[in-house]
Amino acid sequence: MRYLSGMLLAVMIATVLMVAHSESIAVEKTANEKNVSIAVLAFRGGQITRQRWQPMAEYLSEQISPYHFTIIPVNNDNIESLVEQGKIDFVLSNPASYSMLEKRYQVRRLATLLNRSNGGTSTEFGAVIFTRTDRSDIQGIEDLKGKRFMAVHRNAFGGWWMAKREIKRYGLDPQQDFQQLRFSSFPQDKIVYAVLNKEVDAGTVRTSLLERMNHDGLIDMHQFKILNPQHYHYFPQQLSTRLYPEWPFAATKNVPVKLAQDVALALLRIPEDHHATRSALIGGWTAPLDYQPVDDLMKELRVGNYENYGAISLTDIIAHYWYWLLYVVLTLFILTVLSSYVIGRNRRLLFSNKQLEREIIVREELQGRLRYQAMHDILTGLPNRSLLLDRMRQAINNSARSGEPLAVAIIDLDQFKRINDTLGHEMGDKVLKQVSERFFEVVRNTDTLARLGGDEFVLLMQGLGRGANVSAIVQKLVDVLHEPVSVSGHNCTLGVSIGFAVYPEHGKSSEELMRHADLAMYKAKYTGISILMYDPSINAVKD
Repeated sequence: MRYLSGMLLAVMIATVLMVAHSESIAVEKTANEKNVSIAVLAFRGGQITRQRWQPMAEYLSEQISPYHFTIIPVNNDNIESLVEQGKIDFVLSNPASYSMLEKRYQVRRLATLLNRSNGGTSTEFGAVIFTRTDRSDIQGIEDLKGKRFMAVHRNAFGGWWMAKREIKRYGLDPQQDFQQLRFSSFPQDKIVYAVLNKEVDAGTVRTSLLERMNHDGLIDMHQFKILNPQHYHYFPQQLSTRLYPEWPFAATKNVPVKLAQDVALALLRIPEDHHATRSALIGGWTAPLDYQPVDDLMKELRVGNYENYGAISLTDIIAHYWYWLLYVVLTLFILTVLSSYVIGRNRRLLFSNKQLEREIIVREELQGRLRYQAMHDILTGLPNRSLLLDRMRQAINNSARSGEPLAVAIIDLDQFKRINDTLGHEMGDKVLKQVSERFFEVVRNTDTLARLGGDEFVLLMQGLGRGANVSAIVQKLVDVLHEPVSVSGHNCTLGVSIGFAVYPEHGKSSEELMRHADLAMYKAKYTGISILMYDPSINAVKD
């Protein structure tokens, strides 16, 4: 009996010692543990965020001793201040939020999330813009003008900026063109219910949210219509925008390099089917992606890091260039002493420069007139021989390339010598001016009418289609002289003789065409025919 009592007492003492030892180990372990915080942007609310991500924190606690990781749900309004105050060690947030934290607080990315949806994984995500299926008046983004719209926050990346970029691409300004623009705050589920309950006409949320709410039995996807649908064979979710890199897991600047490396390795090697990844609804993690597309979006919308893109404030100038400003002030003081002398000298130079400018203007005007006179007939203002030959060379080159013919017509006035002899050369000049005006009114815009001298004119006809009737074009020159030319009370009746040659049939150079057209004109004058086309059998017959 005594033996049994002794045995029982020994067992009780051993049990007490073991419990005490276990508690001592637990207390010692707890005392040695270092708490590490992970801020997670809670786009579906704090409770769901903790449920999804706490197993991931526990996984990191198991893998990295002696650290204890905890999840802290945050939102767009407090995440920056928590990082600035050093209350956060790691951040899991949207790419735009990360980009701003990286620039302002030296946050560094360790891994990029692999999102899981519809049986696959993706390193990219976007946003959906949606309305109710029964809204027949809203078929595309352009139909959102004058409608009520909801997003999660004015600084949300997937919850507003992505959609805003596409909306602006359709020429809409949300601030001016929407009847109402509302921001719901987290969770984004509020936006889905607001559209469903007709509180707003349309809204936007990040991709995968509608599918997850449908999977959880919270909504029926068939009740919603996606606007501006986009399709990528590797992206399994409904989408309305461009794709951007998924959320990054990042370390703040206060995290030791060794701890950041251990966390990155633990995240990259977590199995896809691990309890923590299934709880977070992800497929694991991958190496950090390039987040330049995110900066491009912010730069285009002038938001986030680029809110004042292109603008330089006075504070920025002073902060960056104070020593230069001091130098400028001293320089200005010295320049002020010398200003009287410089101003007086500048006034004299200014007066000289103005005189020189006036002389240059007069000289340029004179040169312009000389160039014009060198290329135009002084009496009629028509192109002269020099300008005509230049245009003929260009026209021949164009016709050689295009295969379209051109024609040159020589026009000579009949009975003009009689006007000069009886009424004088001054009267003859007036007649020539009126004749040139009549000719100019009936020629085509593509043609060039020139005066070679005396009573001889040339018409260069370009852009002639194959089979064009050149005779019909020049007939207008004959017709305009049916009516007498009235000058200073004298009615002068004139006739006209016209000969023309066609490129390339009658010549391949300007000299050949002019010579053959001239032969045809003299033949026409000799035979009394008004219009005659060149023929090789024509002999030169001159008055």
